[in-house]
Amino acid sequence: MKRILVLEYSQSGDVTKAVEAFTSPLSRPGVQVHRERIQPVVPFPYPWRSVSRLFSVFPECFVPSSDGIRPLSFPPDDRFDLVVLSYQVWHLAPSIPIQSFLRSDYARTLRDTPVITLCVSRNMWHSASETMKRLLQDVRAIHLDNVVLTHQGPPLSTFVSVPRALLYGKKDRLWGIFPPAELNPRELERMTRLGAVVAARLDEIQPPYRSLLTGQGAVAVKWRYIIPELGGWYLYRAAARIVARIGRRSERLRRLAISLFVLLMFVVIGLGIPLCILVVLLLYPVLRGRIHRSAQRLAAPSGPGPRPPEAEPPQSPHRSALPVTVPASTGPPEGGGA
Repeated sequence: MKRILVLEYSQSGDVTKAVEAFTSPLSRPGVQVHRERIQPVVPFPYPWRSVSRLFSVFPECFVPSSDGIRPLSFPPDDRFDLVVLSYQVWHLAPSIPIQSFLRSDYARTLRDTPVITLCVSRNMWHSASETMKRLLQDVRAIHLDNVVLTHQGPPLSTFVSVPRALLYGKKDRLWGIFPPAELNPRELERMTRLGAVVAARLDEIQPPYRSLLTGQGAVAVKWRYIIPELGGWYLYRAAARIVARIGRRSERLRRLAISLFVLLMFVVIGLGIPLCILVVLLLYPVLRGRIHRSAQRLAAPSGPGPRPPEAEPPQSPHRSALPVTVPASTGPPEGGGA
């Protein structure tokens, strides 16, 4: 009997849909699937209803809080043959409830156990994924595969559709222009196909452990997001530390600092992206090889990233970006995004 633990935390329901699609092929004779929903001690609202409330949690995405999770139905030392750990991306980091789980006693069940991570994001998932890799290393888990799925629609359109869903819970198409703020049905079909591959290879999960999904399309790195995301990650981390320090003195000052950070983010989006585009156009021919190496690191352990084109750099400024490596001691290991 193979025992599989499925862990999830979902606000909008997207993670739940992804988990159900991925794990449906795993439910078969000879396999026991135990599904566990992580619940924080202090619940988070959905929809958030205001920008200030949405951003009020960003410091704790980078500076761990004392709030934990509610007791789970299995003992911390229980053993499983495989764990599927699914998570959302909050402010360029794994969601707080998932981080709280990985810092709790229950994370002992991951020790020396193969883990498949299932990441659901708007589109900037690189640094959250790299942070997750570091957290799994901290608990001595075996990161078997990295599966990523993103919301539908062009990246610029999701800057409207996804915040609308987060703030007001509205996921439908807006004005006939902006796509629905939810997962594409084709993405869910891909999850079912990947789950079927895992189900067919369960007997291969044994030392020496190897990826089950290499070459199966589990993850695709988009180079154009790497520099903007990396810059955002550094900005978020620095601001989180400042806000957390201020918050120890005064809750009023904390709220003021968060409001100033929100204003700063609007400025960065308006001015920082054009600057990144200029850097891309100037340095692309020199750093093309570095793009490939960063893509490989980000796609691991489920396979190398796609090779950058050998031709001239992209003509459209919205179709290119360059990676910068983040030191493992200060951020996402081995060059994550933001």
